[in-house]
Amino acid sequence: ILGAPRLHRIPFKNGGGERSRGILEVRLRAPDGSAIAAFGAHFPSQAAPASLRRQAFESLNELQRGLPDGALAIAGGDFNVT
Repeated sequence: ILGAPRLHRIPFKNGGGERSRGILEVRLRAPDGSAIAAFGAHFPSQAAPASLRRQAFESLNELQRGLPDGALAIAGGDFNVT
């Protein structure tokens, strides 16, 4: 593990999502030396408006875009999209 894990709060617009969990990020170094960013998430349930899940995905995408060039991103969790 490289550094401390970080919990990113999702900046939901127009309220809602107050009880939502954030996105956990852990930076790792692969055996070949390449950088890996692992994200764990539990997005708002299907009982919540779909707009909250869209905002959560936008936040996850923004985190990925902020990674160093060449870094591998892996995301897992419960995205509540089925």
